[in-house]
Amino acid sequence: MDNYGIIAPGIQGQTTTKKRASLAYSGSLAIIGNIQLHPSSVVQIVINGITPIADYPQIIVQGAAHLDGTLAFSFGSNYIPQSAATFIPMNYTRRSGTFYTVAPATYISASNNTVPYLALMEYSPNYASFTSQTCDKLQDCYSCTVAQCSWCGGSNVCVDSSQRSCPPSNSTSSSSGGGGGGSDVVPLGQCFNCSTLVGCKACVSDPQCSFCGETSSCVY
Repeated sequence: MDNYGIIAPGIQGQTTTKKRASLAYSGSLAIIGNIQLHPSSVVQIVINGITPIADYPQIIVQGAAHLDGTLAFSFGSNYIPQSAATFIPMNYTRRSGTFYTVAPATYISASNNTVPYLALMEYSPNYASFTSQTCDKLQDCYSCTVAQCSWCGGSNVCVDSSQRSCPPSNSTSSSSGGGGGGSDVVPLGQCFNCSTLVGCKACVSDPQCSFCGETSSCVY
């Protein structure tokens, strides 16, 4: 199967709670054979809970999947998303490529605040999964900026990229995890990235990094 457009799997139904009725999408899309996603492909997933097929649709590829294009997920109107919840939108027998773009979802809280949820992707041998996460849960500069959030250098917090100012800093020292001091937003690519340092000597020369002998890797 070659796809250049939108794939929106699932069966649309209606669920009712004490508050209101809402549309829910569930079920699965089985592909007999291989699937080739192209840069224009968009896979849309509507999430109403954490159980695949029952609470959100799943694409089951009975062959190889070449991934590209965009994964876009959204939340059903009655689902309150939890940070660090994991979802598996696609299974396959083998894979090549990755989604080029993972579009974040937004949730309107009870206080009418718009909360962006990111999708932190993981590609296993037989499935693609993502963990929904909010910017404020990311605890270092590198993870924050890679997720397209904004890292506040002086106050050591990760904020939504639409936030134009940082909380005030309680310290005059340089921030942990990279970037300049004060409360300035650290630009993408200017964080400490310990994984790029090769060897124990280079790793420990950076006070932000530690060398892990068990895996022979440099970590933050």
